Amino acid sequence: MYILSIIIGVLTVFAFTPYNIVFFIIVGFSSIFYLILKAKNIQDAFFIGFLFGLGYFGFGNWWLFSIPDNTVATILFGSGIIILMSFFYAFASAISNGISKLEKSYFLIFTPIIWTVVEELRHSLWGGFSWLNPSDSLAYPIFRGLFATFGSLGVDFLIFAISTYLAYYIFFGIKKFVIYTFSGTIFISFLLYLLNSITYTNPTQKTIKTVLFQDEFDNDAKESAYRVIKRVESYYHMFVNSDAKLAIMPESTVSVEQYEISGELKRLFKNLKDKEIIYGAYTQKGGKTYNSIVLASSLRQVYAKTHLIPFGEYMPNWAKSLHKYLPYFNMSDISPFFNNKNFEINGISFGASICYEHLFDSELRENFAKANVLLNLSDLGWFNSSWVAPYMVSLAQIRAMEFGKPFIYSVNGGYSAYILPNGKIDKIGLKKGRYMLSVILQPYTGETLYAKYGYISLAAITVLWVLIISILIRREK
Repeated sequence: MYILSIIIGVLTVFAFTPYNIVFFIIVGFSSIFYLILKAKNIQDAFFIGFLFGLGYFGFGNWWLFSIPDNTVATILFGSGIIILMSFFYAFASAISNGISKLEKSYFLIFTPIIWTVVEELRHSLWGGFSWLNPSDSLAYPIFRGLFATFGSLGVDFLIFAISTYLAYYIFFGIKKFVIYTFSGTIFISFLLYLLNSITYTNPTQKTIKTVLFQDEFDNDAKESAYRVIKRVESYYHMFVNSDAKLAIMPESTVSVEQYEISGELKRLFKNLKDKEIIYGAYTQKGGKTYNSIVLASSLRQVYAKTHLIPFGEYMPNWAKSLHKYLPYFNMSDISPFFNNKNFEINGISFGASICYEHLFDSELRENFAKANVLLNLSDLGWFNSSWVAPYMVSLAQIRAMEFGKPFIYSVNGGYSAYILPNGKIDKIGLKKGRYMLSVILQPYTGETLYAKYGYISLAAITVLWVLIISILIRREK
């Protein structure tokens, strides 16, 4: 069963982009839940969950080993992250098996809750490693109602609930399995139809011609002030020669500390007139450096990254002794900024995030709920992003569906995209090299159920799950 656990973990990753075999997410988790039920004891279940995690996170996060630095440091770093994430699933498996030994029905009732709680812990502890959430495999407009109502963690719960149900009834061979499955399929189809028919947000009267940049500059190009200036000049001239009024440039567009080239930037941007540029830069204030979003017309920081990458942008205090053994990211010693608010351009409110911050929807919810447009600037140029690039776009699709707002994604080393509130990709830059994508930005107003109330709907569906399953089990007895 141990080898099978690893194989199941690997196969489950095929549910995610770029493979997109969506039903594998249910097949994978129902299969591992079946093995957990079959485990002889808690220790056996622990190893099954851990090995599943190694296959799942190991294959799904192979890009961690592509960071171009000291090979030994990269291997240690990647392996450490994967092992740490695997322990979360190991403990979840052990707990699920343990409660099944107390009473078999407890497995059906509580396993979805246990695994959802573990997912939330995985997102929040030690800086958060929120990769491969089960719900990330459902980045399609047909699921927009689920995300708008329950949020991504709520959709995780639904995936765990369906997978637990299948594992439980297949393992115990309940006679009513076919009837329950048919009824459940009808109910889920009706629920999708009902939730998708609800309109939470609406377009405003304003639109703005916008260009999104994407590029492929590497770490060497980030460290040279001269090359940074030339890059910004190239972007600037591409923009001003277009009819667009707004330009969005990636994270690390100004990849040296901004004060080093502030004079050149002021001279370049002084003739913007009725145009505006949003770009990523490293800004300084009070002796601290921030990974920021800046408006070119004033060189003013309008957003700075809060959720930093542990071991990359900062070192946790408990791990500072390990710094010399870790890969070099060209962005260490960044400080978090905790007082971010939405910023406005021509009366349009932008809810911003930088890089992998848009994995953490609950942290962004307050600002995103009030925004007209969602924005993320990213830089994937410090590693092999062939798998991460489409995955980051799929996350932007999910955030658009959760909040019912258009999502602008501008990236170095990936695919810049403009995503509609229903999660559909309107425009995406699939060309290589420096590229400018033209879109008509349509702001939206209003709030989805998730944007307004957070995970209250998840709490409600959890209670409903416990009640329904308890009633079904009592009827069977």
